[in-house]
Amino acid sequence: MERDKGCKRFIDHAMTQTVCVDIAFQAVMMYQNGVSVQEVRASIDKQYEKGSVKPTATPMPTM
Repeated sequence: MERDKGCKRFIDHAMTQTVCVDIAFQAVMMYQNGVSVQEVRASIDKQYEKGSVKPTATPMPTM
């Protein structure tokens, strides 16, 4: 999501980037199998920590 005059709006970045689609699919599958959102995030961060792309600046979920 991006900010647009103080409102949130979705962008299509994750729909067109293969790695983003893969991460989204992995996150959904893990969550549907009972993994908490915090554990999903930690797992994905760990999996991609040594990549060439900086990790997301999105805050860690608190739910």
